[in-house]
Amino acid sequence: MDRRRWISCAVAGMAVLGGIVITWRMVQDNRRTHAKAAAQLAGDARSHAMDVQAPAFANALWVAAQSMNEEAEMSFAAKHFLDARRGWQEAEQIYRQAVQRAESKLRLRKALEYFDLTLQKTAAIPFERFGGPFWQERLEAAIDSETAGDWNAASVAYMEAAAILTAAYEACVQHYLMQVAEIDAPEHKKAALALLDELLAFAPSDIEALSLRKKIAAYPRIIIVPDELGSIKDAMAAASEGDIVRVKEGVYEGGWIRFKNGVQLLGDGMDVVTVHHDVSMPVMLVENCTSGLISKIRFEHTGVADTYGRHPVVTVKNSSLKITHCRVTNGAGSGLAISEGSNVLITDCVMDGNTWMGLQADDEHTEVTIRSSRFHHNKQFGIYIGSRAKAVVEDNIGDQNGFSGMFVRHAGTSAQIRNNTFKNNRRAGIHFGAGGGVAESNTCTHNNHTGILVIGDGDVILRNNRCSHNGQNLRFLKGSKAIAENNTCEYSTNSSVAVEDENTAPILRDNELKHSGKNGICFANGAGGLAENNLLEMNKWSGIAVSGEKSRPVLRNNSFNDNGKLEMEYLEGAQPTDDPTDAPREEQD
Repeated sequence: MDRRRWISCAVAGMAVLGGIVITWRMVQDNRRTHAKAAAQLAGDARSHAMDVQAPAFANALWVAAQSMNEEAEMSFAAKHFLDARRGWQEAEQIYRQAVQRAESKLRLRKALEYFDLTLQKTAAIPFERFGGPFWQERLEAAIDSETAGDWNAASVAYMEAAAILTAAYEACVQHYLMQVAEIDAPEHKKAALALLDELLAFAPSDIEALSLRKKIAAYPRIIIVPDELGSIKDAMAAASEGDIVRVKEGVYEGGWIRFKNGVQLLGDGMDVVTVHHDVSMPVMLVENCTSGLISKIRFEHTGVADTYGRHPVVTVKNSSLKITHCRVTNGAGSGLAISEGSNVLITDCVMDGNTWMGLQADDEHTEVTIRSSRFHHNKQFGIYIGSRAKAVVEDNIGDQNGFSGMFVRHAGTSAQIRNNTFKNNRRAGIHFGAGGGVAESNTCTHNNHTGILVIGDGDVILRNNRCSHNGQNLRFLKGSKAIAENNTCEYSTNSSVAVEDENTAPILRDNELKHSGKNGICFANGAGGLAENNLLEMNKWSGIAVSGEKSRPVLRNNSFNDNGKLEMEYLEGAQPTDDPTDAPREEQD
């Protein structure tokens, strides 16, 4: 072979050898890449199964790592890495299955514990009424599933059984609460507490039941007469503050029944419950009480008193209370006597047929409020306020009493008298006797002597009253300085307004005085005062008559229409005047 040919063959051989080397290096690079990828996959598998205890798989990884250090064994290293990956994946799956089973068992244990607690909580309820056999059926299903190893199904069955028990428990609680709600009232306190005690026996921590029991336990005790105690006196003796004494239909003996502080004495109605005693003592005494209620009872005396020291039917001393829907009748003295600084509210009562007053209130600091009641056929006054007591009298009727419908007596005594009707009384509808106050928007009609009578110098205002068909509608005597304005007075037998006596000087302003049997206004016996802006019409005699030389009223801006004689008439030496020596005072509210 010549030299040139040898060189060519050598070059070709070197090219082939270079290709082999390059190919081998590429294969090695591929193997390294493959091994590296396998190692990455194995590492990922290992990281996903950190809690798996698998020594065999860890050894395979070690072998694969050793092989990787020998560059010529790259495929062998990759194989072991992949084997390690598969091993860890299998181990992870086994581990996850174990975890799931452990979780199922934990759920089962919790479900069983919840069921046991629910069963303990609800054990006392009557399941046959509220739960039936259904919870037992679910319990049996739970036990069967647990025995079969189906822990998930067992857990569900236990929870279903617990849910049935809970629903039964709640239904039972609501049943009791509804029963209690139907009788939630003081008169059913005992029965309501019994039901709540039954409920709390199996539901001791139920918040609603505990709260309801606390509320009902605070209800007053109710003593029923005659069911529990035969007499009102015994019931009062047994009662404590806040209790209720309920009196059923019947007639009961009284006599110094001592009312207890803070007690409510409730009858079934003043037409069907009567408490009486003879005239030797009051039927009931209320003394030194700060609160209380008497309602729907009739109190009365029996027999006839034969001495002047006559007792009232009911006596209230130094006490505060309310009396409503009661009748007080046939008293040897007054029907209801209130004194010694008492504070009493009277509503919707009837006081009639008493020898003295229907209601009598005396003494400084005594205050009474009288509303929507009737006072009739009492031998003296329907309502008597005296000795510096104070009264508010509204929306009442005082009729057919032997003296007046109402009497406000003594200096320092005062009454606010509004929207009442006083009629057919033998003397006056309203009588101020040195006492003061305001009489406003009342009706006084058909009283024999006077609609409203004012005697003495008490501060009295008469406003917006309607007086008709009385002997005289308004009468002022013995130094009265009253103010009468915007009243309507008509159809009196005598003069509609009479002003009499020296030092008597009322202010008569803006009144309508009509249809009287004599004069619209008559000033006599030295009377003075002011009459201005009044309307006087169709009176039988004169519109205004002034009688006697000492009578010197001021008359201004009055209107006259169709009076029988004169507009103004001066008799027995009387003379007109614009500046009387006893000039009237200015109006005071």
